[in-house]
Amino acid sequence: MPGGLCGWIGTRSSSVTSDHAARGPIYISAGEPSGDLHASEVVRVIKAREGCDVIGMGGPLMHEAGARLHQTIDRMSAIGFAEVVSSVPRHVAQFARTRTLFRRERPSVAILVDYPGYHLRLAQAIHKHRVPILYYIAPQLWAWGAGRIKAMRQCVTHVAAILPFEQDFFARQGIPTTFVGHPLLDRPSIPSREQARADLGFSANEPVLAVFPGSRPTEVKRHWHIFHETANEIRRQMPDLRTVTAATSSFSPVTGEHQLAGGDSLTVVAAADVILAKSGTTTLEAALVGRPMCIAYRMNWVTYQVAKRVVQCDHIGLVNLLLQRRAVPEYIQGDLDKKILADALLPLFDPNGRQARGQLNAMKEVREQLGTPGAAKRVSDLALEFAA
Repeated sequence: MPGGLCGWIGTRSSSVTSDHAARGPIYISAGEPSGDLHASEVVRVIKAREGCDVIGMGGPLMHEAGARLHQTIDRMSAIGFAEVVSSVPRHVAQFARTRTLFRRERPSVAILVDYPGYHLRLAQAIHKHRVPILYYIAPQLWAWGAGRIKAMRQCVTHVAAILPFEQDFFARQGIPTTFVGHPLLDRPSIPSREQARADLGFSANEPVLAVFPGSRPTEVKRHWHIFHETANEIRRQMPDLRTVTAATSSFSPVTGEHQLAGGDSLTVVAAADVILAKSGTTTLEAALVGRPMCIAYRMNWVTYQVAKRVVQCDHIGLVNLLLQRRAVPEYIQGDLDKKILADALLPLFDPNGRQARGQLNAMKEVREQLGTPGAAKRVSDLALEFAA
């Protein structure tokens, strides 16, 4: 458990009013660092507007925002079918603690943030307590979970969607949905290329490749070696290449040619000329900043075999999913080869080249689809409406 957490788990907020206490606290749950970030913004808005008690599962960001945590997210993260199996014992233990908490605290509304493997099961238990459920950053059922639609329709009161096409998808399934915009738009202002490079110690002219192998330990394990080899392959043709990775708690391997940067990942994205990233939110960050990239992902063999049979979409990158076309190259499993990746990345260092220009034009389309700032406020509005 991170230092300093023992003293605040289970403590009660001193700002709870009698009216808020009478209606029950607001429960919010996040199972991994990215969820902790997005949930913390919702907590901050709710506390600022209402001062009501907020309880749940999360990490240090939710705590700093004013949530009273009954459990932290340490070691909760899992991804993929095989990885979820190995995480079952700790999920079962956490599930039991949460059910006990609901019997004791009687929350007025529950906000579940991402993390579908755990939260979809939790939703079924919460539903039995007749607590309204708002799902923020919805499960990607449009890609892989058609079989879970019925359970979600029965248990989830409302979905706060962050991708525009999700509103129509869930509405067609009979699940009330509001498109709240993407939380990335609420992040701090994006630094300029010059400022980002100054912060990271790069000169204005040297080529910079940013690599994002993932935030989970399993992702780093599968991606770091091939990403590092790819950077070395590019360096054969660009000897002055600098490479940088945004630091996470799961990442430790660093070499003399590679820089590990702390702070906001947007600074790393802004400092780069080109990005090599696993599929996920980083691809949208690259689109917001306007940096050409390649998307790569390697998963557990068992997970991949299952995914081939259940995944219902043609792309893995959010940029491509939003555009419904392959605007950014994607490489999975056996295609993660240093030569293949290097050959795809090298042309992108020419900002006037056909590949780079094509991607940058596509990213303008992506930015137009992400909505407007204020996702956390819209989610808090929905939650407080259901809690009333």
